[in-house]
Parts: sequence; structure tokens; C-alpha cells
Amino acid sequence: MKLFFCFLILISSILNFSNEKIKEEIIDDIVTKISSYKNISIDFDLLYENVSLDIKTNKKGKLVLENDKFSIDLDEQIIINNGDIQWTYLKDINEVQISNNEITAGVSNLGDLFKISKNDYKILLLKDEINFYLIELIPKTIKSFIKIQIKVQKQDKKISEIKVFDKEGGKFIYSINKLKYDLEINSFYFDTSKFPGIEIIDLR
Repeated sequence: MKLFFCFLILISSILNFSNEKIKEEIIDDIVTKISSYKNISIDFDLLYENVSLDIKTNKKGKLVLENDKFSIDLDEQIIINNGDIQWTYLKDINEVQISNNEITAGVSNLGDLFKISKNDYKILLLKDEINFYLIELIPKTIKSFIKIQIKVQKQDKKISEIKVFDKEGGKFIYSINKLKYDLEINSFYFDTSKFPGIEIIDLR
């Protein structure tokens, strides 16, 4: 009987090791795929929720992201950041505010998708469903967010949803409708000449 229990323990250990190895292989495959993107362009529906503050907002937009540079076009504004300077264009009043590089909640953090490393993040496989994987990135150092969750389709390894959890108890949920990557991007710059009569406010 004792020998039988020892055998069961051995089998259980082997199975657990095998499962962990499979999880590691899945994570490595996903990380390699995402990290290989030079840049991404996504059309998305954005939901921001903060239950404690009773906030729930919905937006549609387009995001182009390359390392620490991004442009995001929302219903009411356009934000462009080249890593040094940020332009915030308010569509309803035809005004652009120019400032030094700022952290834009729920957006700047997405640049970390291109820098996924086990040295910087604890990476977990939360779900292995029929059609998708769900992985979680928990930073090992202090960042402006608590964690990022990424839903990846099994068939083509494309990202279909991104959740960014902020430190105020809120979460930005990007539901991705269209995704392109490795595009030719000329620059991240706001050209004021394309907006006649624009008011320019330089906050630098």
C-alpha cells in the first residue's frame, strides 16, 4: 500500500511538472510573437471602469503604438506623443496643448507590450480556453499600473483584448476590432498647419 501511494505521488509530480512546462512553452510562444511587433495599429472600443468611484465610460478610437511613441484618436480628442513631446488636440474647440512627455493613463502603459521580459514581469497563464489564451503581466518594479491582462487568439496569436489595471482601482478595457502591425510610420507629430484657425497653447 505504501508503495502504491509513493507511485501516485510520483505520477502526480510528473504530471504537474509536465503541465507547468506546457504553460511555460505557451507563454514563451506568446511573448515571442508579441515582442516581435515593430509597431501596432488597433481600432478599438474602450471601456473604463472604476467601481469605487462609480465611473463607467465608453469610447471608440484608433491607437498607433511604437515603443514609447503613440497616437490615439478618440471622439473628442487626438493625443500624439513622440517620446519627448505630447500634443493634445481638443476637437470641439480647435485647440492643441503642447507639453513635455506625459504619462497618459491606460495608453502609455501599452508600450510595455513590446518589452515583455521575465526579468521585468511575472508572467502568468490565467486561462487556456478553446479559442484563446489569457496571460497576465505583473511588473516586478514600480510602474504606473498594477498589471496588464492580454487575451490572445489561438489560431493566429493576435491580441483581441487588453486590460490595464490602474492604481486607483480602475481598469481600461480595449476590445480590439482591427489589428495591424509592422507598419511604415512616417512620424509621431501633430501638424498644426492642417487645422486652420487652431489655437496653440504651449505648456512646456
